[in-house]
Amino acid sequence: MRWAKLCLASSLFLLVGLGVRGAAQTQLPPESTLGGVYTADQAKRGEESYMNICVGCHAAGTYVGPTFMSKWEGKPLSDLFELMSEKMPKDDPGSLELKEYAQIVAYILRQNKMPDGKTELAPDVEVLKKIKFAVPKTLAEYHAEGTRRWQ
Repeated sequence: MRWAKLCLASSLFLLVGLGVRGAAQTQLPPESTLGGVYTADQAKRGEESYMNICVGCHAAGTYVGPTFMSKWEGKPLSDLFELMSEKMPKDDPGSLELKEYAQIVAYILRQNKMPDGKTELAPDVEVLKKIKFAVPKTLAEYHAEGTRRWQ
């Protein structure tokens, strides 16, 4: 009887130990722009800001397509957010509210055919560092389609 309890305890210890080890090794992939990281309403507000503020220097469609995608693929979304919030608009860098920059990023994601979701993109660099800019297709497929997709 004592031997059976010892075997049972050892087996449980081993199973729990392997389960914890397995759980520690199983890491969820970081969120990506393919996971619906912004809302449709947020992108709409971003479009309004883009057309009122950004379009003077950046024609509509500037941040769309294969060239843009290849530049940002795999990078954290915080890189794009920080670039915009620190350097734009050109005549008054950093003058927008952080939520406005997040809205413009959401608009850019929508323009690049990234799916929307149920939660707004946070205007927080630490949160955005965890979201990778992902490309839904290979860049070769984008180049093969040409620019007509983006017009």
